[in-house]
Amino acid sequence: RAAPDDLLLIPGYGFKAGAVAVYKQVSDKPVNPQPPANIPVSNTAQEGELYVAQITVDAVTVLFPEAIKAQQTYALWIKNKNSGWSETVLINDPRPLWITPDIAYATKPFASLAREIKVVGRNLDSVAAKIRLSSGKINYDLTVIDDGNPATAIEQYAAKAALPSNLNPGIYSIQFTRDGTNWIDLPKTATLTVLADPPPQKKFDISKNGCSP
Repeated sequence: RAAPDDLLLIPGYGFKAGAVAVYKQVSDKPVNPQPPANIPVSNTAQEGELYVAQITVDAVTVLFPEAIKAQQTYALWIKNKNSGWSETVLINDPRPLWITPDIAYATKPFASLAREIKVVGRNLDSVAAKIRLSSGKINYDLTVIDDGNPATAIEQYAAKAALPSNLNPGIYSIQFTRDGTNWIDLPKTATLTVLADPPPQKKFDISKNGCSP
């Protein structure tokens, strides 16, 4: 994660003095991003050259320009003199990792928990964020709820949404989107199991057995 005027340490190997670093705006789910054809001559929100503050053989420290957008996904590349570009490094991209809880009832609360689901990871905050539950031909798109407190940063790490009032029992795979367009699959182990509601508990009138309520 990086914002304008932030320093970013990029570890690796084979870096040499005089290396250059560039950035380019990409989608939240880029496919085979490519570096600019030429090193940009100016810095914009779309692309530019990063100021290289320090180089060692196993790390490069770069400074993000004020022109970039916070919470925007960027691809970075580093190039030694007379060599090709490095592999792509992504920054600010959403990284959903797991969910909690992973069990719910069709309509009832589970284990006295609130009837909601949280996706946990990094860089998840956005007003357009959604969580998708999928099982066969059934899809539920859930709007992520902000906690309404600008002083907290929990939305960066946990995206929370209310579960539908009635869910079909089954096992649901999970997807997450920060921009409402690019859906990112969570790991296959991050599934939501929806169970049929439990039978109602039996009730007994204790006054009929010599007890006072």
